[in-house]
Amino acid sequence: MNRLKVVLLAALVAAAPSLAASPDASIRDDEGPTVRLTLAEAIARAREQSPRLAWLRALESAADAGVSGAKAQRMPSVDLTASYARNSRIPEFVLPPPIGSRSSRTSPTTGGRASP
Repeated sequence: MNRLKVVLLAALVAAAPSLAASPDASIRDDEGPTVRLTLAEAIARAREQSPRLAWLRALESAADAGVSGAKAQRMPSVDLTASYARNSRIPEFVLPPPIGSRSSRTSPTTGGRASP
């Protein structure tokens, strides 16, 4: 057991210089030069680029849409339908055929044309 503690302590001491950071350490972008950020800027950047926060925002908007849908179901709905039908016993206006045509009789069912 003591041997395990000694080995772990030796590993920690050996790794300590690489784990230590200087007080003026800066955050590096993946593709750019060194970027120095204030704490507020770092928090704002983390909030903008966090996939977990984007997922939570999507869940929030879905929940808001569900609430809006539930509220809409409680509201009354109105359906409106319109139609028009012409019911008239007045005969259609039919012009007599021109003088000299074959027949003097016209029919409303033939569209005012002379019947044979």
